[in-house]
Amino acid sequence: AQKNAAAKGEKIVREAEAEAAQIRAKAANDIAQERKKAINEAKDEIGGIAMEIAGKVIEREINEDDHRKLIDEFIKNVGEAS
Repeated sequence: AQKNAAAKGEKIVREAEAEAAQIRAKAANDIAQERKKAINEAKDEIGGIAMEIAGKVIEREINEDDHRKLIDEFIKNVGEAS
C-alpha cells in the first residue's frame, strides 16, 4: 500500500511539474508577444511624431517664394503625368 501511495504521489508531482512547465512556457510566450506589440505600437507612434515634427520644420524653413515654386513645380509635374 505504501509503494502504491508513493507511486501515486510521484505521478502527481510529475504531472504538476509538467503542468507548471506548460504554464511557464505559455506565460513567456504571452510576454514576448505583448512586448513585440508594445514595441510596434511605440515605433508607429514615434514615426507619426517624427512626421509631424518634420512637417513643422519644413513649414518654418520654406518662405512664401519657395512655397509658390513648389506648388508650380507640382502643378507642372501633374500636368506632364496626365
